[in-house]
Amino acid sequence: MKLLLYLYALSMTCKMYDMITKTNVSWTTDSYVARQTQEKQCDFANGTGSYALGLERNTSGHGNNIYNNDFLVVNVSNCGFETVKKHICILCSLPRKVSIDMSWNNISILDEIQCNCPAIKEIDFSNNELTVLRASAFVFVQYVIRINMTGNHIHQIQERVFNNLKMLEVLDLSNNNLKRIYLDTFDNLRNLRILNLSTNKIQSILPGTLSPLRNLEELDLSNNAIHSLDSGHFNGLENLRILNLAFNKLTNAKLNFLFPCVNLSLLDLSGNNFVSFEEGSLNVFHIHKLFLNNLSRLRYIMNGAFRNGDRLTKVDLSRNKKLFFIEEYAFQNMQDYITYDISFTLLKSFPKVPNNTKIKATETPLRCECTSVADICSRNDSSKDERQTTKVCEPSIVSQITDNYFVYVGQRLEIDCFAIGLPKPLVTWERIYSYPNGTLGSTEQLAASYFLNLYILSLNFEGKYRCVAMSNSIIVHKNFNIHVKQIDIGIKVLSRSSHSILVAWNKTQHAQRHVLLYRAFETTSDYIIENLNEYWKVFIVRYLQPFTEYEICIASFSDLNDKSCVRAMTLILQKKSGGIRHNNLAITFLVISGVVFGVFILATMYRCLQKIRIISKQNIFIVASESRECFADVTESTFTYENHNTERLVDTE
Repeated sequence: MKLLLYLYALSMTCKMYDMITKTNVSWTTDSYVARQTQEKQCDFANGTGSYALGLERNTSGHGNNIYNNDFLVVNVSNCGFETVKKHICILCSLPRKVSIDMSWNNISILDEIQCNCPAIKEIDFSNNELTVLRASAFVFVQYVIRINMTGNHIHQIQERVFNNLKMLEVLDLSNNNLKRIYLDTFDNLRNLRILNLSTNKIQSILPGTLSPLRNLEELDLSNNAIHSLDSGHFNGLENLRILNLAFNKLTNAKLNFLFPCVNLSLLDLSGNNFVSFEEGSLNVFHIHKLFLNNLSRLRYIMNGAFRNGDRLTKVDLSRNKKLFFIEEYAFQNMQDYITYDISFTLLKSFPKVPNNTKIKATETPLRCECTSVADICSRNDSSKDERQTTKVCEPSIVSQITDNYFVYVGQRLEIDCFAIGLPKPLVTWERIYSYPNGTLGSTEQLAASYFLNLYILSLNFEGKYRCVAMSNSIIVHKNFNIHVKQIDIGIKVLSRSSHSILVAWNKTQHAQRHVLLYRAFETTSDYIIENLNEYWKVFIVRYLQPFTEYEICIASFSDLNDKSCVRAMTLILQKKSGGIRHNNLAITFLVISGVVFGVFILATMYRCLQKIRIISKQNIFIVASESRECFADVTESTFTYENHNTERLVDTE
């Protein structure tokens, strides 16, 4: 009975469309599909393409069957917005919920639709030409539940755009050009459950922007340019279950910003710029699935990196092509039933884990004698006798230590040396001293840790070093050289005088690590030292002797022998003479001459004005001179006068 009533309403609606153009009508239910096909027309009047009006069960939405009611699905994609705009208001009178596809219509502005359509619950504006979402963009669909705007060119969302969409549950703004989002953009979206902002150009989000979204369950911020996050960014998101931050530019692995997300179960941090995971960096309480794959810079994971991870069921570390070391207690206090994916990494060993743990290690060079991954090694050695496969895990240095390191005085050098083996190898650092003939001399132990941190104080740090790993009386080592480069700061002379020299240097070097030295080159070997400010790039050496050669150097403050110098001669001191007094006399003479000349000009002009006077009687005034005369010979009879009224010539005599 319900179906019959609906088909009757639908037939009445179709008659309205048939008055304008032919349509393709289709409807589906859960039990059967009945389709009536006519000649396909795109729009309501002589359009091209395809237009379908029908009933279909909605199964879209990221794999979630969000709605249980049937929707009237209207597809007007590729029809042209001008055609759709003329007739879209017809849908407003339909008795059922409407899902309309308006994609690929070259739509650039939405505020031209002047009707209110409460029947439209889903609307697809994807792959159009939208650039700005204006405040009146969604006035005609105030009761919409789902909006898809992916694939446009939106770079700005004006204030109060979504204010009236209080029923909105799904909003997709992915694949646009958004760089910033205003603080009050999502203020009234209390029912929003899914927000997709992926593949934009967002660099940061103001704290509190997402706080009004109390019912938000899924947030996708992947493929943006976000550098950092803190707890203020996700305040109020207690119901958030899925957070995708993949392929941003995050470098700090401390996940303090997740504290408000008490129900978060899936976190994706893949493709970010993490270099290492130190102790306490990954505070992953509440999370069940953690994705850390495709981290192109990740090299090692230290003990205690995963804190509060007793709920984790999956950790994906695959395709981290520089990951070569995980310390033995990195996954301490994890639950037994957990899956690790370390495929396509450089790992040669894996920490000891419970027997129920599953590990996927495709294309990973694991050494079975150094790994407790029983299932993998047993598959590889299943045909061999257990006594034959028992091997000693000899120590092995897995860090990629280069043969030569080049540094300047004043710089810091950090080198890591990770080693695997059973028992755990002891790693130390040594400096090797050689005799002048090249034979090996004594060694000096520098540190006993995975890291060597050197602060290069002088040129004397240059030499040969090595990393030593020892386990079960077996010693392996890796030698390398440190070359301390002579400073080349590019100092040059800009100008000179008899008592000072102006010098400049290359600003790419840090001035705060250097001092300025100068001395009279042929007179003394002792330098005078001047401290340099961090922001300086020029310096004036003052109080010098005239006509003297000076050596001016920029040197490392910790090693004055590491310097870059330039020589310059001060100028000859010029003797003072009466030139200044003579100059003053010349200026005085010029001033007096100017005054006399000015008085002469004023007197001459006064005489001329006396001879050329205006005769006001009978409205007569001067018209022109009959001949060219010098001012000294001008008389009143020299001029011709014209009466203003009668044009009568008059002789003034």
